[in-house]
Amino acid sequence: MTMPVFHQLFDSARYRSWVSGVLLALGLVQITGCGGSSETIPELVTVTGTVLVNGQPLQGVSLNFVPQDQTKGTGAFGGTMADGSYELMHRSRAKGIEPGTYYVTFSRYAMPDGSPIPEGKNVTDVGARESFPPALVSPEPSRAKHVVTILADKPQTFDFDLEVKKK
Repeated sequence: MTMPVFHQLFDSARYRSWVSGVLLALGLVQITGCGGSSETIPELVTVTGTVLVNGQPLQGVSLNFVPQDQTKGTGAFGGTMADGSYELMHRSRAKGIEPGTYYVTFSRYAMPDGSPIPEGKNVTDVGARESFPPALVSPEPSRAKHVVTILADKPQTFDFDLEVKKK
């Protein structure tokens, strides 16, 4: 007895292999996406500078530029190198920040004796704690001491000299 053409077509090993390949390809497209994000990166301005703590450069200070007032930007972050220098990075991981007005927060976790966190260790694993006062870490926006305005189309430098009492 011969199978109807319909069954012959769909029962063939070659057809099942083809369907498997198509399903695999569709699954990979679903997992990896179709190439690029629909989100566009806004025009960013390069911002660099130096952070001194009690007049000295200090590695490992985190900076966060938080939008203030009518600024529509998302802000940016950075961290200091051994010489106290930093460069801001947008949340998209592109270098820079959107133009606008921002207040700046500073943070640095250290060991209880003030020494740096050992290389490769996690803050919570070694009992590190915030070494800066709340006025620098999370100031009330209306009382923030460090407020900057980023202008469009021009790289800018902002230096900060923080006074931090030893705990």
